[in-house]
Amino acid sequence: AIADVRALLAYIDARGERAVLFGLSLGGYVAAAVAALEPTLAGIVVGVPVVDMADLMRTHTPMRFAHHPRYEDFFWLADRLDHVTSPLGLSSPAVPVRRIWAGRADRLVRPGHVELLTQHWGTPTVSWYQGGHLGFFGSPTARRCVSDTLIDSGVASRQKGRLVAI
Repeated sequence: AIADVRALLAYIDARGERAVLFGLSLGGYVAAAVAALEPTLAGIVVGVPVVDMADLMRTHTPMRFAHHPRYEDFFWLADRLDHVTSPLGLSSPAVPVRRIWAGRADRLVRPGHVELLTQHWGTPTVSWYQGGHLGFFGSPTARRCVSDTLIDSGVASRQKGRLVAI
């Protein structure tokens, strides 16, 4: 997925256009990793981002699998592989506009994941909404975070209360 996104960004760059990368949940993992590798992005915004795949697997594995004799081997391998692609294992992005939004009651991507990415990126705040993993659908906080990122990245403007591409 990281290679595919980077190929698309190369195409956009070849056209002389600017790009803002958006990722949601597991897509947030991919977008955050790509942002560390692509310094020409105009901005990045991730919502309810996964950042530690091994931890996510450990916390959400059903008990019947966690007791499997090979589970620890599987987890150990997942942890080792995660260090290669995790946004936390890569440098902080050079992208000038970086934003994160997340749900305070998210039981899939727990706030600890978000806080790790916040610290790694040096992002001072997260746009928190009251809700779970999919609670952003009705969240003005999440929509505002995305629109502010597009505006601050210089790819959109607000005209007559509407967001318009530049």
